Parts: sequence; C-alpha cells; structure tokens
Amino acid sequence: DFSKNLCFVFGDSQVIKDPLIAAAKKHLQESSESDEITFAGVDGKEISEDDRAVAQILNQMMAPLSGDPSLWSNPGLFPGIEIELRQISHEDPRKELRGQEGAFAVSDIGAYTILGHYAGEMKLRNRPGKTTCSPAEIKRDEMALDYQYGIKNFKLPRPEGKQLRGFDGELVIDCFPEVTDAAGSFFKGNATMYLNDAVGLTPKTQASGGGSSQDPNSPESLTNAFFLEVRCRGWPYVLVATYRDVKAGEELLVDYGEAFWASRFARENYFAPKSVTQRYVTACFWFAMVYASFFILPTLLTVGIRGYLAVTGQSKAG
Repeated sequence: DFSKNLCFVFGDSQVIKDPLIAAAKKHLQESSESDEITFAGVDGKEISEDDRAVAQILNQMMAPLSGDPSLWSNPGLFPGIEIELRQISHEDPRKELRGQEGAFAVSDIGAYTILGHYAGEMKLRNRPGKTTCSPAEIKRDEMALDYQYGIKNFKLPRPEGKQLRGFDGELVIDCFPEVTDAAGSFFKGNATMYLNDAVGLTPKTQASGGGSSQDPNSPESLTNAFFLEVRCRGWPYVLVATYRDVKAGEELLVDYGEAFWASRFARENYFAPKSVTQRYVTACFWFAMVYASFFILPTLLTVGIRGYLAVTGQSKAG
C-alpha cells in the first residue's frame, strides 16, 4: 500500500494526506527493481560506503525486516520490544523535562536491536506556495518543532511540469499531539517519540544503567540509541535502534544533535519574556524613532528644500 504513512492514530495507521508525497512514493516504489535496503545515515550523518564493519552490523540489524516485510508498514514497536513511559523525576538535572515523560526499557534489550519506526505524519517541511499562516498555525508549527524529525539524506523530487514556489523537497516526520472533539489530545507517533536526549545527565545522576566513555561526564556516555535512516525501494524510513545493551529500567536516550539545540536555544531566546530593562530600552528606541519621524526628519527636509531653492534661485539670477 503506497499510501501507508507509519502513523498511529488511536492504534491505526494513517494514510498520506499530501498528494505530492503520495505520488512520489508510488513512483519511486513502482520504479524500483528490487527490495534492496540502502543505509542513508545515522543520527542524520551520512554513512560512509567504505566502512564495512558498520555496514555488516546494519545488515544484521535488518534481519527482522527481511524476515517479515509487513514490519515496513507497522507503525508500532517491533515484536518483543517493550517500552514503559515514566514521568521524569522532579530531581532530574534536566529541569526542562521534569514532570514530562520518558521511555524506559521494560526488559533487557540487546545491542543493535531495532525498537521500531520513528512513526508520525510525513509532510513537507515548507508548504509550497503558502506565504501566510494564521496565528494558530504559527503557534502550532512552533510547538511542533520538538516533535519533528527532519529527514537529512533524502529530498522529495520536484514534480515535473509544476511550478511550486518555495518547494525544497525536505521531509519531516511529525509526531505533534493534535486535538479532536471526540477524544481530546493524542499522539500520531509511537513510544519512540518519548526518547529524550542525555544532555544534562551524567552517569552518577541517571536513574539506572548507563554507558561508559573516556569522558564520563559527557551526554554521549549515556546515549544508548540512535536514529537510522534507510531506504527501501527508494523510499526513506527512519528506524530507532540501540547501539549497546540496555538494561531493564534504563532510560532510552538518543542524541538530538547540535542543530536541534541551536534552534531550540534561538527560539527560547526569541520568545522568552523580556526583562524590565529590556522593555525599557525597547520603549526608548521606539520613542526615539517616532520622535525622529515627526520632528527631526521634517525639519531636515525643510532645511534641505530651502537650501535647494536658494541654490537654484541664485543660479537662475546669475
């Protein structure tokens, strides 16, 4: 089914709504000659074709999908994977996550095990031809950024014969919670969307388990899962997998990447409430601009016109 969009809505998969994406997926999969799987990237970074050790591991990871092709359209967790959602402790050093939910392993999970697809609604990052948005759409898009995974190593081909302003082909998987009249809030993804970043944690502060590295205080020492971008019959999929053994009760953690945190920091600074001093300086700036517009600029303009008339008058008299 070319329209499957690996999206959970009350436990059922949802079809692709965007006709551009649906047409491109159908074309790519119909024109593909085999079911060969290609590996596009890990955590958004391109995989080197010369790294045979990595390729061998990744090929072994694909065994469940090779044995059961229906998993390509399964929006839930893969068979045998159990993840429990727990509330992040109010003593957790990641202050912004306190009270929110995280994903924890119910039982031991072996290294290089696929947890499932990063499931959600696949859509274009930028809406082609749309130049204006309502305030509600702007607010929704702003909040949704924390629930989106941007596919790094694939771009949707531009449809032939169509002029689409703003079309760049960049796709995102959107798991943002929506609201319906019947059932209230729900998510479009699965449990993998609850995987948090390890930024702010150290091995001493993690609830259970933890990795080891040369720098035990780095978030990377606790990261135990990763995003894997693959293509099957030309179409991109994002899988979430472990890269080391994960103990029961251990929180599953991924690396969001520097770009995510840079964007998050910029957005928080832009929308953060301004201090009294900042508001005072801003008010003074706009007062000065208004004063200049109504008093200084007209005066300068008058002087300039008089000077021009005086010069032109003298030249005519001469």
